Amino acid sequence: MKPLRFIHTADLHLGKPLHHLSATESVYRRREKEYRQTFKRIIDQTIDQQVPFLLIAGDFVEHGYVDRSLWEFIQEQLCRLTDSTVFITPGNHDPYRADSIYVQEKWPDHVHIFTDEWGEFYDPEYDVQFIGKGFSDFYEQIGSLPHSFPNRGKQILIAHGELIFDDQKQSQYFPLLISKLEQLNFQYIALGHIHKPQTYQLKNDIETLIRYPGSPEALNWKETGIRTISIVQESSNGWIIEEIPIQTAIYMQIQLPMHGLLTKEQVLKRFLALHDNHSPSYTMLELTGMVSPELEMNQLIPWLYEELPNHKQSTFFIENQTLPHFDLDELKKKSQIIATYIELLEQKKQKVTGEDCEILELALLKGLEAFVRKERIG
Repeated sequence: MKPLRFIHTADLHLGKPLHHLSATESVYRRREKEYRQTFKRIIDQTIDQQVPFLLIAGDFVEHGYVDRSLWEFIQEQLCRLTDSTVFITPGNHDPYRADSIYVQEKWPDHVHIFTDEWGEFYDPEYDVQFIGKGFSDFYEQIGSLPHSFPNRGKQILIAHGELIFDDQKQSQYFPLLISKLEQLNFQYIALGHIHKPQTYQLKNDIETLIRYPGSPEALNWKETGIRTISIVQESSNGWIIEEIPIQTAIYMQIQLPMHGLLTKEQVLKRFLALHDNHSPSYTMLELTGMVSPELEMNQLIPWLYEELPNHKQSTFFIENQTLPHFDLDELKKKSQIIATYIELLEQKKQKVTGEDCEILELALLKGLEAFVRKERIG
């Protein structure tokens, strides 16, 4: 009997609107191509590694956003897999509904779409039974587990949902209770929904392995760094999981402390010292800390946007989280109005704690920034 190998991925969200990017139309179009390119890379890996099974555990596409161009691309890529079987379990972003692409379109014969009822597929060559179920709508608060299928060979469960470690906890995303999963005989549980790779091993006799592979391409600014797919192989000692980098572009977040920087050239120099990435990337530059009033932020940020495209293979986004830096004693001497404002806010700060104190500190600094700017203009 051949040892079992398969690729496990999920959460590609092909067609998903790019609400997390505030960018030009050309950047949107490039990013859409990159998501497609990542799916093509997954197909390439399946072919190159001669993997007989590709498991896509939900949120493969974004419901309502698969146009004719995207559908033809998906078909074209899937049809390249002449020696592999593909399993797809619809997730909460691409549920198995009457108006879904899974029902409306005809899929290649070697692509098996699990419906909103538990189903199975047995492969005698590898003596493996794949059992899966998809979402029926965007939310599914009641979870379920398969019980009606005969045990045939190795058993792999494929689903999209949220693992629940506390039986009293509830979820809108097909809750899968650990306590119930431990009672079943699945050797491997292939899940989707969580975009960060995670692995769990159940404390049952067969030591079931549960895996979230994570999203293969970043979908928001929380998904920074390398994105992967999982190549899973059966061995005498259990499952071997190899994480294969697959992303087309990387998301990065860089915090740049502004303390001590007095010119825009100093800001750029400090950033370039922190940004050492040489791969295509989307970089969120967060300007943080106290900034001197001598450095005009409303001039700095447009200037940075002009300069940064000339450096490396990145698309840059800038978020201003800075606070102005002031010598309060000196400002009190300059104006009675400013002195009164400072004293009023400081008195209020003494009466509160925690988040309220932070809000008053921010109000003080932003107010002083406005006073100083008005004084310069006047």
